[in-house]
Amino acid sequence: MRASFPATTAIARELDLKLQTLDAIRATKLERAVRDVIDLAGDGDANGSRTAAIEEHRAHWQEMDGILARMDWSGMGRPPQGEPEKREDW
Repeated sequence: MRASFPATTAIARELDLKLQTLDAIRATKLERAVRDVIDLAGDGDANGSRTAAIEEHRAHWQEMDGILARMDWSGMGRPPQGEPEKREDW
């Protein structure tokens, strides 16, 4: 779903007015934040490669889950603890 043109221009106008009221350091930080969000939104190709990376990561963990499920865990018990430490009475 795409935003309508008037809403987009209203946001741009609001951002422009805000940038004019800020000092140089804060204006630079706000611009950087907006650019980061624009980069995050990206285009179809960028999102596609990110989706592929997420799917690869998910497949890796599914494979690890399968390996762990096939392991024999019956021998995994608590190791012997030995005798408790002897302390003198108070």
